[in-house]
Amino acid sequence: MARLMILVVVALALAVTPVAEGIPLPTVSSANLSAHFDASDLNSDGGASNPANGTPITSWTDLVGGLSVNDNFPGDGRPTYVAAGSGGIGNQPTVRFQATAAGGDLLFNNFINVTAQTIYAVGTMVDNGAHLATLICDKNHNFNIRQTTPAGSAYYPGNVADFINSNGVFHIDGHPTFTIPGGYGAAHVVKAVRDTAAAYQGFRFSDNIASDRRWNGDVAEVIIFDNRLDGNDSVHMNKYLIDKYGINQVIDEPLSNTTQVADDPLGAGPIDSGQLAVNFHYTANGATAGTLHGIAFDNINLAGSAPPSGPFLLTANNMAATLTLNFPFTSDNTPRTQNVNAIGPDAATLDAVGGEMFYVGGTNHALASMIFSSLMPDTEFYVQVIGGDDGWNGDLLVEANTVPVDVWTTVADGNRNTASLFGFFATSDASGALQLDFTIAADSHAAISGIILTSRIPEPATMSLLALGAIGLLRRRRRR
Repeated sequence: MARLMILVVVALALAVTPVAEGIPLPTVSSANLSAHFDASDLNSDGGASNPANGTPITSWTDLVGGLSVNDNFPGDGRPTYVAAGSGGIGNQPTVRFQATAAGGDLLFNNFINVTAQTIYAVGTMVDNGAHLATLICDKNHNFNIRQTTPAGSAYYPGNVADFINSNGVFHIDGHPTFTIPGGYGAAHVVKAVRDTAAAYQGFRFSDNIASDRRWNGDVAEVIIFDNRLDGNDSVHMNKYLIDKYGINQVIDEPLSNTTQVADDPLGAGPIDSGQLAVNFHYTANGATAGTLHGIAFDNINLAGSAPPSGPFLLTANNMAATLTLNFPFTSDNTPRTQNVNAIGPDAATLDAVGGEMFYVGGTNHALASMIFSSLMPDTEFYVQVIGGDDGWNGDLLVEANTVPVDVWTTVADGNRNTASLFGFFATSDASGALQLDFTIAADSHAAISGIILTSRIPEPATMSLLALGAIGLLRRRRRR
């Protein structure tokens, strides 16, 4: 009966939730928005602001500064407009650039100045028969984001004139890689972050300095911030991109600063979100439970000849669940350890959590499972897993309720003494269960030390109203 009431409450909540009109760009608190080009807001040949599919584009306005990049040399080619529902990225409005080794489309304005430290670009890359095709740059051909040196479906690691060169990180769909998953023509999201901000003098889509280095591919949106984004803002941006374009985004990065961990990933605030966190330890002398970036940690002790499986009762921050484990363990019960030297407001806790782990790997330890029960059914959660292992280089395939999420590529690094963070969205099943599986290839090793689940829960007033409605429905059913 209790489970039936929960299901009715969820159904009613979905029924009274208004349908959002459009998907607004999230507001971030850790940086300022410097520039924003969205293909749903541009001008076509003849000045039409709502052009027909296939119309040549004459200008594209930065929604922050109000200046436009234009077809300054229309004889060299104009990109075309792909209308919503016409095959653009995620069936959203898209600008299509077409270039060959002889030249092609471009838009630019030498008088736009942009401060950039974090750039998101939603696009595709198509083979133009050349190399170093430029997605964006400034008027002096600096701060490029462009194709790799041999013509291939990958981005260029960079030299002194490129946006990140040796001074930042580059992610595709959340992973630290330059190679596009799916290759040429596959829609993807680039996130490029510099260690220091860059000053664009002028702004260009494609490149008019070397005609064979112009972009061939679609561009739906470019979003530029003047600083790094913290964990909350990064997740909010990922959610925006997933919802708008249907391109999966994860957080897959070394964890060196506790602000990378999101304590409000769903943007619900502390009243409207429930958080549950678990700190795993092999030994009785492991680090005690503490807080990490405002998230409470329950300490599960895995000491003994074999790790206990539970179920463990977990309660933290307005959420309760049980956790059942299927963990591998070493034959002598020796924990895997690593040295973690994080910074941030909760560095000591992160160092302790990330320093002692259960490991996955080897011939007999290729799979580890966690089953969370008694969660809200059919509810979206944001999952953050902390791991590491500075002695190995294994990757973990992560699944949620037996559905593959993605591969965690930074979890182990033989050349790095730091923890790693993997974040993604998952949904509990109709019974309120969320099973997480971690699989590794034979003869590889990695390790996991902690996990955080966050969900949005209805406000107390809304819960009371929905519960009354559910009771009314149940009474009506009984009278039949």
